Amino acid sequence: MITVILTWDAGESGYPSDLYARDVKRTAAGKAVSCRWSVGSRRGGLGRGDRVFLYRQNSERGIVASGTVTGSSVFADSHWEDPTRQAWYVALRWDTVLPVEDRLTVEELLAAVPAHHWKHVLGSGQRLYPPSDEQLERLWWSHLATLRASPAGSTAEPVPVAAAVTPAGSAEAVPVEKIGMNAYSLPSSESAVAVKREADLMARYQAHLETLGHTCRRYRIRPPGEPYVLYTDLFDQTAGVLYEAKGVATREAVRMAVGQLLDYSRHIPGPHQRAVLLPARPGDDLLALLHAENIHCVYELSPGLYGCD
Repeated sequence: MITVILTWDAGESGYPSDLYARDVKRTAAGKAVSCRWSVGSRRGGLGRGDRVFLYRQNSERGIVASGTVTGSSVFADSHWEDPTRQAWYVALRWDTVLPVEDRLTVEELLAAVPAHHWKHVLGSGQRLYPPSDEQLERLWWSHLATLRASPAGSTAEPVPVAAAVTPAGSAEAVPVEKIGMNAYSLPSSESAVAVKREADLMARYQAHLETLGHTCRRYRIRPPGEPYVLYTDLFDQTAGVLYEAKGVATREAVRMAVGQLLDYSRHIPGPHQRAVLLPARPGDDLLALLHAENIHCVYELSPGLYGCD
């Protein structure tokens, strides 16, 4: 499953006001809305179950809707404004359409999903790469929860994300997506920006495992009662090992990895081992912590060469 940003120019021809008001009302009542939407210059790479968000441009910018692709592929048809021209579309189902005043604003997007260029969304069909896709998903559901809790806000009870694809309480092995960013904003008092080395570390280790003939996946998990999905890091299907990668070998990073592995592994079927993947060997006390939780530690000695404790 991938996440794609669709765009609306805020004009009447793109989303007529009467249809927009109808869809706001229908999704607020818990009913999904089926339609098609332009994907700009995109000609493929979208299919059933992929996640879409609608970004309103020009005025009162921000995300006003979320949904899921229902068609098997992108298709061509007459342009919505000029029948003599051709446009490319995808069939989808909106699970939530918000009034413009309840939108997820550009400022909120920039703060919570900093790797994506929200001020320069130039066309519909733009891919949102990990981990920005998961950051947006969490932000969106948090935003909807805030609206539902506010007397003046939306009363919509949204359809759980990818409910038809990832049922509650399920875990599914999916291909490992290439991570399309190399930096992220840390939630600290100084709002420091750190290099996201774990993505490169994970990619190198995946390549290492695949040269050994191993098959690598990641798990998509939807915990019971939760409206969003979780994604693990690497899962070595051949050896049955779940890895959580961190870009630094600090106590904070290792403790976070332990918590994530304990959480994820509860949902993954069958016997498997757990391991933390680090860019360097951690201290002895951290290794003792990992061993106490029956978690292995794999660390990089040099590109392509790894140690294990």
